[in-house]
Amino acid sequence: MFQLISDVTLAGGYAGCGAPDPDERDIAVYETILSGDLAGDDVVVAAEDLMDEPTRSENSYHVVTGRGTDESASLDGFMVSGGYASTAVLGTSRFGGGMYSFQGAATVTNCTFSGNVAAVLGGGMYNRQSDLTVTNCTFSGNSSGTDGGGMFNLESFPTIANCVFRRNYASSGGGMSNRESAPTVTNCVFSENSGGAMTNDRGSGPTVTNCTFSGNSGYGIRNLIDSTAVVTNSILWDDFFQEIIGGSPTISFSNVQGGYLGEGNIESEPLFLDADGGDWRLRSESLCIDSGDNDAVPVEIETDLNGDLRFADHECAADSGNGSAPIVDMGAYELQSPATCGNDVCDAGETCETCACDCGICCGDGVCGGFEDCLSCAGDCPCETVHVPGDYESIQAAIDASRDGDEIIVGPGTYYEAIDFDGKAIALRSSDGPDVTTIDASGLETSVVTCAYVENAGTLFEGFTVTGGNAHFGGGMYILNSDPTVTNCTFSGNSAS
Repeated sequence: MFQLISDVTLAGGYAGCGAPDPDERDIAVYETILSGDLAGDDVVVAAEDLMDEPTRSENSYHVVTGRGTDESASLDGFMVSGGYASTAVLGTSRFGGGMYSFQGAATVTNCTFSGNVAAVLGGGMYNRQSDLTVTNCTFSGNSSGTDGGGMFNLESFPTIANCVFRRNYASSGGGMSNRESAPTVTNCVFSENSGGAMTNDRGSGPTVTNCTFSGNSGYGIRNLIDSTAVVTNSILWDDFFQEIIGGSPTISFSNVQGGYLGEGNIESEPLFLDADGGDWRLRSESLCIDSGDNDAVPVEIETDLNGDLRFADHECAADSGNGSAPIVDMGAYELQSPATCGNDVCDAGETCETCACDCGICCGDGVCGGFEDCLSCAGDCPCETVHVPGDYESIQAAIDASRDGDEIIVGPGTYYEAIDFDGKAIALRSSDGPDVTTIDASGLETSVVTCAYVENAGTLFEGFTVTGGNAHFGGGMYILNSDPTVTNCTFSGNSAS
């Protein structure tokens, strides 16, 4: 168990001892895991099966705790996993598998809470009388026996921004459950949570701004026993079986499937780029663009969930929201627009996503414009094939420079590196097969291959020997919330603690 202390920052993501620069920090490359798996034998299972998984029986009740801390206590850049708050009798050991906070105000940044479980409340995180600030975090694959698979708040007023709650499980509030609490939730996505996305109970009143609720099972937001919510600039769409249940929430400047009475509300297909693939950005013709309320955005919020400008005027969209241009979009993501938008010329870098009035959809005209890419309109936008070595010295450099649909051909040899597909639908294949083409991550203390950004079947990994990986999960290959295609590969000499 790791305990947060005031005036102390616990930071992960460093290259560490043995690296050329031990102080180099990249939380994606140098994943640092805080784990409750004391025996090192956890089997990865679905969130709803965590409590009954026998390999979890010896795990610690909580991975991280914080009691009486102020905001100077900081947790930054970790994967928090393996918490097993399994005791169903009275006591704190049944709450907060990933993190348990009591009367605290810690700062939690750039963390992922995954694979944690609580018998009763708060699989990923449990906050009581706590005013935490939680930013740029992901809560995925956590579960709770009753409420708050991802997060449970009791008598708390946390500030939560730029977070993703996905594929968590609970009887109520799979993503988040609030009891006698009033969290401020901004720029967040709630998707594919079981037991509903957010439950508010016993006088709770969250303020929800620029959030996207999509694909949750049960409901988007449910209000119980004197609870309500103030929801602005948000999208609630495709949540089964209802978007909003109970109470008398104040909903305004939001897109709600089935409609909802309130100023500035609309009911229109939001036109996500790829909701099934985990991309909730908006297409340029979405009516959610420039349709929000500028006054509702907290003054400290300057960027969206993707780190782009939160206020970006799209000159091709009508300013139907409240305020002076640029008017904020609905949802967690802001459609960006180049300064040249509106000049009737499809300039370099402009697409229909960013500048619809300049770049129409003209598949077959020999111009790469509109929503065209090398997958949808090969005649205009040919996919690129590059070679390693040759065009690039390392495989990762080639991946970084690629776009969806590209092909990377790797020649024979041993490549001493670790690679991350970074969510791209690309084909990475060797020219001569796994017997003569090896990726070796020896000494890097990480997974050799990572797919943790919702890669789909369009991500292909073919014809390699993978060796030298050493990580907590997936020494050879680490896959999280992704479905890549892996074929004709040999995995040898890898380990996971």
